[in-house]
Amino acid sequence: MIIIAGSLKGIAEALFMQGFLLVNEVPFTRAPFKSGGRWVCELAQ
Repeated sequence: MIIIAGSLKGIAEALFMQGFLLVNEVPFTRAPFKSGGRWVCELAQ
């Protein structure tokens, strides 16, 4: 799954909506990074 948000806070809110409460629970394939003015992260699912 790929999450794209306008801010790092937006990434955190999207992860919370997916049921993740702590960062160590998130199965990141790629840690959050900024690309083209937006924050992107990839999750293994």
